[in-house]
Amino acid sequence: MAMANLGKQPSLFPILLVNFVGTLGFSIVLPFLVFLVMKFGGDAIVYGILAATYPAFQLIGPLILGKWSDIYGPCISRNAVNNPLAQWHLT
Repeated sequence: MAMANLGKQPSLFPILLVNFVGTLGFSIVLPFLVFLVMKFGGDAIVYGILAATYPAFQLIGPLILGKWSDIYGPCISRNAVNNPLAQWHLT
């Protein structure tokens, strides 16, 4: 019975799809950010800081949510992420 499961490998498709959608969302906004920064009087430094903010929070966010999940349980971190989305959907 254990030999039947050795040939089957887990699918990476869901992980790759989530990664692709996240990268696509960031890469769609990034080219237009130059025009917004210039319109509001910013320069290359402001553009660089704004462009680096999203990846920086993607790096730090899971660490914070993981710590919250360890302290308060998985429901609190899940609600901290999903509640603002639910509020936006209801308005």
